[in-house]
Amino acid sequence: MNYRAAKIPVSCDETIIRQWVDDLTVCPQTLKSALQREGVRHEVWYLGREHGKLFLIGVMDCDNHERAVQIFLESEHDIDRIHREFTGHWQMDDIEQLDVSPQHEPRYPQYEKLFEAFA
Repeated sequence: MNYRAAKIPVSCDETIIRQWVDDLTVCPQTLKSALQREGVRHEVWYLGREHGKLFLIGVMDCDNHERAVQIFLESEHDIDRIHREFTGHWQMDDIEQLDVSPQHEPRYPQYEKLFEAFA
């Protein structure tokens, strides 16, 4: 296991977030295939609110996070294109890497789990 987690403030509303979730999860096999291509074993997304603003927590388990991101960025698959378009709503300068143990899946029960996927 090699978990990482990030808190990602977003500039969009909840409707756009839920559409992104629907678009990614409409076909579980396509999502699973995308994770396999990237070398990601497990991915979880949560939705939170803080001071009236929305944020996501993304959790990912893979051996090489940088390589997984590179494969995702270079992919021409629709599911990856949809995800890349959604990252346009991320407030990149404010993303916070969370302190987690790489050996244990971080869980955030205080937030709404949007979806979870396994390769």
